Amino acid sequence: AVISGNAGSANLWFGDTDSVARGGVRYYNSDDSMRFRTNGADDRIIIKSDGKVGIGTSSPSVQLHIKKNADAAIWLEADVDNSGTESDNAFIKLSQTYRSW
Repeated sequence: AVISGNAGSANLWFGDTDSVARGGVRYYNSDDSMRFRTNGADDRIIIKSDGKVGIGTSSPSVQLHIKKNADAAIWLEADVDNSGTESDNAFIKLSQTYRSW
């Protein structure tokens, strides 16, 4: 068990010889949110207590909220045959500069 005070955060860090905190998982008891970090950076993904997930934002306003200062994109791909031929896969891509489905 990883336990902390009621207003603190319980942390599980992953590191290497250059940095003891290259990535990690943090649970904030004060607002019951879970946050994921990679590459020594700030939070990359947050799951709020109401189940809303934020990628690139610490305050998701819908079930899945993705935010990026540049052109953020969502790519959903169905590879049902696993043939290795990716050109036959059905996909949906949404971004500021490209929309296809």
